[in-house]
Amino acid sequence: MQQTMTVAPGAMIYSAPEALTSNQTVKVDVYSFGALLYEMCIRQLPDPQRRNEQVVLVTNSVFRGLVRQCMQREPGARPTMQEIIDELKEFDPIS
Repeated sequence: MQQTMTVAPGAMIYSAPEALTSNQTVKVDVYSFGALLYEMCIRQLPDPQRRNEQVVLVTNSVFRGLVRQCMQREPGARPTMQEIIDELKEFDPIS
């Protein structure tokens, strides 16, 4: 299977640090998912300069934990999308 990675794909506010390089893996998408999740939770555009400050505003602890996991600086420290899906399946929004 051939893979093509575009250097610096998409908007920078959603991009993983390694998106500016050719050393990309599927974990760039995990990072972007984390940015989108916290944007939906706090209803503000992600600001890379205020990222830590904004993540604290995520009131749901499960989502806040997922955001922190997804937005790890090191790609290898981020979960896989399957792990994210599994965690969301266990999540009970009513409790």
